[in-house]
Amino acid sequence: MDRYLAVPSVFDGHNVVFLEGAQYSSLLAEGACQLVLQPEQARKPPTSHIVLVVDRTKRDHWFWEFEPRADLEAFLQAARFAEYDLAAGRLRLAGDLALGAWLESRYQAADVAALPVLDAAAVCRGREEERLGGLYPVRNAVVALQSGPSYLGPFGICGCGEPGCHGGYAWVEGKVCLLFVEILSVGICQVRILPFRITREVLNELSLCETLSPWPTVQPGR
Repeated sequence: MDRYLAVPSVFDGHNVVFLEGAQYSSLLAEGACQLVLQPEQARKPPTSHIVLVVDRTKRDHWFWEFEPRADLEAFLQAARFAEYDLAAGRLRLAGDLALGAWLESRYQAADVAALPVLDAAAVCRGREEERLGGLYPVRNAVVALQSGPSYLGPFGICGCGEPGCHGGYAWVEGKVCLLFVEILSVGICQVRILPFRITREVLNELSLCETLSPWPTVQPGR
């Protein structure tokens, strides 16, 4: 069921629902629960019949730019798919796999050659809106992928150079992006499933971008 669950390729922020620990545990144990939205989410409730639910308590904070790898790892473990009854306001767990395990299974079954290749020229100009949210490339990601097939961490950064303003975080395996999380301020803007693949030519072109930037070291409360 998990492997072939039909899910959207893009989740807008309001369809990524952070649950308190007790509510998340109840959903896992009972398979269903009434959705109780947090105040900041009540203004924009879910609009999709399939949503991502996340255990808010998996991290002390979800600021992303401070510890991007740790936040991504926690997100992959704490997020699951759920069916959402818009009329009744109820969640029903969709399958048994956490997001990370589901993505690994989906990747193994995917027709990788059919995935779009990331447009390096557009990324360098900050014009790759559909797959990268108009973000600029991050040197850390490009260097890591030039030396190996896998990467987990920051992948795109705002033109202002401030990761807390607008940033993107990716999980890449075998030069295929399994997950891309776009953050605007401290909230999730979009989550993209298997949005693109990367070739050696793309990496070479990105490495020469004038807009290629290192990921700044950011400390909480600076």
